[in-house]
Amino acid sequence: MHQLIRSRRAQAMVEFSLLAPVFFLLLFGVIDLGRAGFYFVLGSDLARQGARYASNYGNTGTGISDAQVAFQVQQQASAAAIGTFDIPAGCGTSTPPQPPAALSVCQKPVVGEMHFFIEDVAACPACIPATPHYKKVSTVYAFRPATPMLSNITGTIYIVATAAMTTEY
Repeated sequence: MHQLIRSRRAQAMVEFSLLAPVFFLLLFGVIDLGRAGFYFVLGSDLARQGARYASNYGNTGTGISDAQVAFQVQQQASAAAIGTFDIPAGCGTSTPPQPPAALSVCQKPVVGEMHFFIEDVAACPACIPATPHYKKVSTVYAFRPATPMLSNITGTIYIVATAAMTTEY
């Protein structure tokens, strides 16, 4: 009887040692996907807040400057503990194209960094009556999963979020 209990314990230990890596890989993979979802929602929210702020009147009756919009959104990003948040120099103001695979070299941030773009879009400036102008704001976040196997499979994932709002001025 004593021998039978010992062999069952050994069997359970072998089964656990075989299944534990798969279980923990799935667990940490789900946590990584949750982190990616968090950064997608955060990037979308920052783009939406930036577009909303950029489309409002300024103190002079004109639009708010891009620097003021960037500062406002940067404060929101700092509160959310984004590693580094910046407007990349030399990229121009055009928003990143969709899908994220088409990002230019200067639009691709390093892992843990978020880039921010503001674009003034005139739907049809020559039209009579003139069609509305839009402020388009985009964020690009470079995400790399923490799970080594998942990281090797996916590499760096660029999470792009864009929002556009009609200007009020």
